[in-house]
Formats: sequence, structure tokens, C-alpha cells
Amino acid sequence: GAIGAAGKPVILTAAGKVTPVSGIIEVLTSPVNASTEYASYLSSAYGNGKILLMVHMAGSPYTTYGIVGTISGGAVTYGTPVALADNIGASSPAAGVAYDSVEDKFVISYCGGTGTYATGVVATVSGTAVSYGTPVVVASYSSRIGAVGYDANEEKVVLAWTKYSNDDGYAAVGTVSGTSISYGSEVIFPTSPDSMYRTKGFAYDANAQKLVLSWSQTNGHVVVLSISGTTLSYGTAVQFDTGGTAEFSALAYDSVAQKCVVTWKSDAGSPAGGCARVVTVSGTSITLGTTVAYNSSNAQYQSIAYDATADRSIITYAVGSTAKQYIIKGTVSGTNISYAAALEIASNNEPTTVVYDSVAGKCHIAYGSGYTDVLGLVFTAGYTNLTATNLLGIASGAILDTATGTINTW
Repeated sequence: GAIGAAGKPVILTAAGKVTPVSGIIEVLTSPVNASTEYASYLSSAYGNGKILLMVHMAGSPYTTYGIVGTISGGAVTYGTPVALADNIGASSPAAGVAYDSVEDKFVISYCGGTGTYATGVVATVSGTAVSYGTPVVVASYSSRIGAVGYDANEEKVVLAWTKYSNDDGYAAVGTVSGTSISYGSEVIFPTSPDSMYRTKGFAYDANAQKLVLSWSQTNGHVVVLSISGTTLSYGTAVQFDTGGTAEFSALAYDSVAQKCVVTWKSDAGSPAGGCARVVTVSGTSITLGTTVAYNSSNAQYQSIAYDATADRSIITYAVGSTAKQYIIKGTVSGTNISYAAALEIASNNEPTTVVYDSVAGKCHIAYGSGYTDVLGLVFTAGYTNLTATNLLGIASGAILDTATGTINTW
């Protein structure tokens, strides 16, 4: 990059060029109240300058609320919570949410109503208010743990859920039109989840132009999804955790590395604890990098988002043994991921969710607090291009990008 003036410290890049030392200071805002309901699960999505936070109330009647969050001036404000038309069953508390950028709508996937059926509903955000279209059932049998992802290439959503009677996993393509949604045929997972309580993760790999799905089946699995019209098919599922029970899996796409990152709780794997690894997609095939633990104890309630401003994968999680909630930054290099030190955000063992606001260039984090409220805050991930080995020296004068100049080395 261009060096603006004499006296600027510069580093040597991997390409053999010099660029000024740069970075940003890390900032964590004070939390504000998003909801006065105790949440057993949280999820969130970002679209068109707005965050839609889904809060599932832990007690009867198990209502789920949508709350619009807006980041402005580095702080977040919230609109009034609006309940879904259907209650969600006590054993199916997750309500996934994704943003359809073509329709400018959010899609919520949940299992609710009288039969706890797998259902989708279109949400419209206007200002600080959210409204819902008519809920449309995708599977008329008792189901658990709804999840949803958006395929930007095919301009379709995919809903996923678990059948209550046998813990089989299913997914179907959804098409949004206005405030309505319709579905293609449901397709069973290549291998089934084995617990109705385990969450699923979605990420859109923009390089491969495919959706990627993760879930738990004693061992964690990840697979590439292909969409043709309203027809859904799977690539070959690959295990990302092979040592025990994988829970709370979540996915995000790193647009610089052009890789996905999967994070989860590993109960008995090697390593165990809060883990992550890099997922490389080629066509419909997947290869995995090394598993790296970022917490060795009972890490759970994982959520992940890619912060394009900082070029970091931001993971939030809670630790049961210490009853604390944390943020940690992961950096992808090739097929591996490394972490900075974890940052404690609160003293609770409750759900977390993180999403990146591309307009604000910051992450929104929400978490359960004291079994009474949901709090939200804004996280500016600190970063620098300076390492222990790349500092070259001081520029003797201004140097244009691609030009030559003199650097006074140390």
C-alpha cells in the first residue's frame, strides 16, 4: 500500500512488498437490554442495515420473539419485541433465521404450533418494527430444532429440522415471494442427527457458491448442499468431530481465506471443549483442517460470525464450569485456525449469538443474562498487521503504491 509520509513504520508483507503498520483498537460497548424474557436459545441474522434477533422464551408458553436491532454511532438500539404467531414446543426451542437479500426479507425456521410441525415464516423489517407473513408448515409431523440458510447464487433458502420420532434430519428448499414461502420436497440428511436438542449450522460459501450445513450425529458432520430449482441434494458428509458427542455446531464463511469455519462443543473428542476447524469446499466435496480447541472445559452455546473489517472469525460461547460467557477471535491461515486470548463478556451460563453488521463494520452480540433478560452489545474487533517478525523499518519519505523508495531498516 502507499506510504503517506516520512517516518511511517512499515512491515514486509508475504508478497515481498512494504506496507504501513495499521490496525484498530478493540472496543466492547456497555450492554443494553434487548428483551426481558429469559432465553433458552438465541439466533440472529443481518440484512440491509438491520439485525433481527430471535429470542426463545424458556418458560411456558414458550413464545419466540423477533427484535430489530440497529447499530448507529457504535451503539445498538432495539425495537419492541414481536411474538411469532405459533408457540414453540418445550423440547424444540431453536428458531433459526436467515436473510434473503433478493427479496429483502428475513426467513425464520422453527417447529411450533399445535403439532410442533417444522414451519417457516417470512419476516419484514421496517425501521425498528418486525412483522410476519402467514406461517407455512413444511413437514406435518412433530419436529425439533429449526434452522435456515440462504443460498445467494440460487436465491433460495433451505430449512432444516429434526423429526421427533426417530431423530432423522430433514431439509427442504424454500422460495420466498413477498411475505409468503413455498417449499420443494423434503430430503433426509445423509446421516441423521441423534438428538433432537442439537443445533445445526448454515453458511454460504461464496467461492464455491454453495450452502454448507453442519449437524451432530454422535460425531459432528458437515456437508455441501446443491440446489436445482426447488430440488435439494447433498454431497458426501464429512465428520468434523470423531471423539464423542458434538453439540452446538455453527458455521461462518471467511471471505478472505475463501473457507468456512465450523465451531462446536466436543464432549469427549481429542481435543475436547470448544473447538473449531477450517472447512474447504471444492464442488460438492469437503476437506477439513486440524481441530484446534479454544477452550478446554465445558464450552457451549457456540455462535460464529465472520468480521470482514477485522478479517477474523468471531466466536461467542458460554462455559458451564465457570458460568461465564466469552468472545474469541480466530484467524484463518491456509487450512488452519489460531486464536487470540478470549475476552470475558459476562458471568452467565446462557445462550449467545453473534452476527456481523457489514454497514457498521462491527459485530452485534446478544446473550442471556441472569436467567431474566437478554442483553446486547457492539463489538469492534481489534486487529493489527504487525507481528513479532515482520517489522521492517521507517520510511524515509512518502512512497506511492507500486513505486520504489527507501526504507531505513532497524
